Amino acid sequence: EPERKHDGRLVAREAVARTRGQVLVYDDKPIEAVFHADCGGYTADASQVWNGPALPYLAGGPDDLPASTHRAWTIDLSAAQIRTACNASRSTAVGRRLTNLRVVDRDRSGRVLAIEVQGERTVQLRGEQFRTLLNDAFGPRTIMSTRWTVARTGETDTFTGSGYGRGVGLCQGCAATR
Repeated sequence: EPERKHDGRLVAREAVARTRGQVLVYDDKPIEAVFHADCGGYTADASQVWNGPALPYLAGGPDDLPASTHRAWTIDLSAAQIRTACNASRSTAVGRRLTNLRVVDRDRSGRVLAIEVQGERTVQLRGEQFRTLLNDAFGPRTIMSTRWTVARTGETDTFTGSGYGRGVGLCQGCAATR
């Protein structure tokens, strides 16, 4: 039995076999069964991440796992790198300088809902939009989630966060520890 618990593939196959043919429904419709890699300690409300309707089965909340269970990450990006990424699109362009990043709003999970990017032009972006902008420029693991803080030292912004993915739905990291 202990060996089975450690073989995640075997456990997953057995779960699939036990639930074959079953469909989860809400309000007489199949649910949107979404998942992410690691919630960082708190899942997010789908309505806040995707600006859609609030669905009770996709409401965020804290998990009961130790913080050390979750992926912690840090990355340093220069103001020039962030400026270049922002300037790649006319709608997010800040101009020839980037002077500050200011988190405008967070959800109850601590994820950034809105950030103001200040330069010659100031733009306000959704947290997930800013994450995508940086990940498109520097790779998919640059900003692993929107559950982060940022601190500027000189011309370097240090992002310190937890989790990986959007944080909506099933947290695979939490599920794997059960």
